Amino acid sequence: MGDWEDIFKTDGICWFGTQEDIRRMSQIFKKNGAKRVLDLGCGTGRHTIYLSKNGFDVYGFDMSKTGIAYTKKRLKDQGLKAHVFVHDMSNRFPFPDEFFDAAISIQVIDHNTLARIRKTISEIHRTLKNGGMAFITVQSRRALAGKKRTFISRYTYLPLDGGEKGLLHHYFTAKTLRDEFRRFEINDIHRDSYGQLCIFAVRD
Repeated sequence: MGDWEDIFKTDGICWFGTQEDIRRMSQIFKKNGAKRVLDLGCGTGRHTIYLSKNGFDVYGFDMSKTGIAYTKKRLKDQGLKAHVFVHDMSNRFPFPDEFFDAAISIQVIDHNTLARIRKTISEIHRTLKNGGMAFITVQSRRALAGKKRTFISRYTYLPLDGGEKGLLHHYFTAKTLRDEFRRFEINDIHRDSYGQLCIFAVRD
């Protein structure tokens, strides 16, 4: 089965630019007084760096030691600060209840089985304050186009080729995404220009 540690060791810093909605979302966070923000699955740091530059108190974790090492180096090189460390999103987050004002997760939580995704969503809910905001992107069915794959359960599959060969993927529809975030107040669900489903939700 594929592994992000192997991907980052082989490919290095995979992404530099931020997801297209992040600038707008950071403005919404600021407008609503958010200060402490979680970057769940921070990878090699592209969004952690952006949020730190924009004055947020950023916490980021990723299961890849190599990804975290890149993030720490990039922060240091740019004179920025953030709290980043290795952690598996399938496990309980190492934060108290209602710790964060906001959370982001870009193309991360869908790399798992549905049972583990549900644990992650529950932890996002637990660690957000009442009124805390979440911006999450996940794969839609469009991600299947042209890919060789094998399904291991409904909506969950393994690519059989490409850079993410053997890495768990779970795709969503707007309905299933809404269902899984039913404990939140959902403000918006849309597709970005890459066909990823994006949800902006607030913790009740």
